[in-house]
Amino acid sequence: YLVVSNEARGRGDFTARDEALLGQLAAFTSLGLQHIQARAKAVALFAEAEAERSILRAIMEHVPEGITVADGADAKIQMVSRYGSQMFGRAPDELIGARAEDHPDLWQLYHSEDGRLATSKELPLTRAIRNGETVTDEEWKYVGAQDDEAVALFNAGPIRDREGEVTGGIAVWRDITERKRAEVELFEAKERLLRQEKLAYLGALAGDFHRLLTNGG
Repeated sequence: YLVVSNEARGRGDFTARDEALLGQLAAFTSLGLQHIQARAKAVALFAEAEAERSILRAIMEHVPEGITVADGADAKIQMVSRYGSQMFGRAPDELIGARAEDHPDLWQLYHSEDGRLATSKELPLTRAIRNGETVTDEEWKYVGAQDDEAVALFNAGPIRDREGEVTGGIAVWRDITERKRAEVELFEAKERLLRQEKLAYLGALAGDFHRLLTNGG
C-alpha cells in the first residue's frame, strides 16, 4: 500500500520515495486492469467457442447428411453425424477415434466402376487430409444398414489453421441410391422406346415394300 511522507504532506509535494511508490501503484493498477481485460476476453472466447460447439452438435445430430470430421495426419475421427453412422449401420463409438488404417474396414466403400474395396489412401477424407485435396461429387458404393448395396455421393476437403497448414479434414455425403435407380429405370425406358420406334419403322418399311411388290405384280 502507499504511504506518503509527513514532509510531503506538509509542503504539498512528494518526495522521491513517494513518487516511486506512486509509480509502483500505477504499474500494479495497470497489471490488474490487463488481467481483468484478459480474463474478460477469455470468458468471451470461451462463450463463443461453446456456442459454436453447440451449433456443431446440433448440425451433427439433426442435419440429414453424413458428416465426418477428423484431425491429424492419421485422420483420427473426432465427430460423426447421427445420420452418417446410421447409413452405415454403425454405432458412433465404433467410428470415433478410428484412424486412417482402420477406415476401409469401418466404412467399406467400393469403387463405383469396378466394385473394388477402397484402400485407406483412396478414401475421400484421407486424401483431403494427406494431400490437401478437395473432393467433389464422387460416387462410391457401400453396404447399407440393411446389408443392401447402396450408392453415396461424397465431398471432402481439408481443414487448415491460420498459417494455412492442414490440421484435419471433413467429409460430407448423402445417399443417392434411389436417384441412381431412377436413372437406370429412365435409361431402360428410353432404350425400350427406341427399340419400339425402330420396330415400328421396320414394320412400316416392310409394309411399304410389300405393297410395292404387290402392285408391281
